[in-house]
Amino acid sequence: MTNLFSQTILVSGDINSSTTWGADTVKITGDVNVLPGVLLVVEPGTYIESQGYYRINVAGSIKAIGTFADTIVFTVKDTTNFWQDEYSVSGGWAGFYLTNSGSSSDTSFFDYCKIQYGKKYDNNGDNIKGGVIKAIQYGTLIIKNSFLRCNMVINHEYPSASGPRSMGGAVYCDSVNSVLIVNSKFEKNRSFDVGGAVYIGDNCHTDISYNTFIGNKAWNSKFVSGVNVSWGSGAAIETRDLYGLSPKISGNYFFNNYTVTGIILSKNPKGLIFNNLLCNNFGTGIAALYFYSRGRIFNNTIVNNDSHDGGIILYSNAKVYNNIVWGNKSFPSEITDQIQEMDAGASHPVLFNNCVEYGDGGANSISSYPEFKDPTDGFGIEYNGAEADWSLDDLSPCINTGTPDTTGLFLPEFDIIGNPRIYGVRIELGCYENQSVLTNIIHKKTTEDKTYAYPNPGTNCFNIESYETSAIIEVITLNGQLIVRKHVVAGLNCINTESLTPGIYFYKLINSKNEVFETGKWIKKDR
Repeated sequence: MTNLFSQTILVSGDINSSTTWGADTVKITGDVNVLPGVLLVVEPGTYIESQGYYRINVAGSIKAIGTFADTIVFTVKDTTNFWQDEYSVSGGWAGFYLTNSGSSSDTSFFDYCKIQYGKKYDNNGDNIKGGVIKAIQYGTLIIKNSFLRCNMVINHEYPSASGPRSMGGAVYCDSVNSVLIVNSKFEKNRSFDVGGAVYIGDNCHTDISYNTFIGNKAWNSKFVSGVNVSWGSGAAIETRDLYGLSPKISGNYFFNNYTVTGIILSKNPKGLIFNNLLCNNFGTGIAALYFYSRGRIFNNTIVNNDSHDGGIILYSNAKVYNNIVWGNKSFPSEITDQIQEMDAGASHPVLFNNCVEYGDGGANSISSYPEFKDPTDGFGIEYNGAEADWSLDDLSPCINTGTPDTTGLFLPEFDIIGNPRIYGVRIELGCYENQSVLTNIIHKKTTEDKTYAYPNPGTNCFNIESYETSAIIEVITLNGQLIVRKHVVAGLNCINTESLTPGIYFYKLINSKNEVFETGKWIKKDR
């Protein structure tokens, strides 16, 4: 292992034995090549600065693992005209190119890194993929706790089947055995075609979770046959693998991103898109556009986006459920169906238990305002969605109105901020699980109506004293599992809890009209 420690070092050329960069500043003065079987380690706090348009080619592996206090920075010396010059690589550097046989077990790891000002222009040919990280036929790529900002891929040609396409403003992956992108932030990255921040192509096992995407763009326009045409898709994430693998996209935040079609665009057989918050973007929230897809789109909150196509657009056979899709419209106030099908005669999505402002949300859906705690004042990118609070107010009709049958639906264990699902009797709609309301009580009690549960805490039994002539009591665990269901009558009823483990339980009482008229919390203590 070669260790390079000093205040400043200059690097270029082949790295043919495992090496550590531990200098305060590493200046890249030419292309760097990490050869097969070689590990490059970057120490916390190291500042890596490309002195020109140079690239780090990785056929072995790189482990750039910083800390919260000592971030590793990858950047370029001169950023002049990075944004202004759209016809050259001015102001940028060539980023990382990870490639080997694809069968290798090599893992490249970026943790607590700031990676910026990667730039590709279409005179690079096939290189206009991945503004700062491009991985093709590689082992494993992990990006954690990192900040990827101001990276770009440029191509001014109208997309065609034969011509080059710019893909992945920050990250591009194709035929990578495993891709994990988690707890990171993507800001102001741009593709002139698809995948404003991230593009995932064929044969990639992918998990993109708990990240924040702000101000990314997948967009371009030009005159074609005398008409000004705009195009672009996947402002934040685009995934395409028509016949192979499917990604998991969960727990992410999407604010103020910009595209023509889909802040998230998926063309995969069985992708899972859930627990995401998409608000105040320009473009449709989620676009699932693969006819043969059996993917699932569930428990997302898609609100106040400036969109001609609502919050979700479908050309697939996906299952779409437990979503809140509200306030997605185009200027000035065009009313549009919130979930749309591109070809209702060809695709056959299954919709149920959604909250939609307009249009069909499927079976058991609602069209009541979701009652967010502190939403933005309007739709579109003029409002900062990150400053709003999109969690559910205690009076929200979306509480405990998710699908009651959870069999085979891949419902998440936690919500977007780590609160447990299911709190109360059923899962909430959207990406937030309210933690103070157990259930919606339909039946309104009079002042004489009283129900008592005692002793509380208790041990092997508790008593329910009910005023209803006939009712059902259900006892439920913290994660929503029904463990006791028993008929009770007016007066005193003893509920045997000897088989339950000590902990917190919820109960609800249901009358003969199937109305919930009482809920409560009961604690079983140790002897």
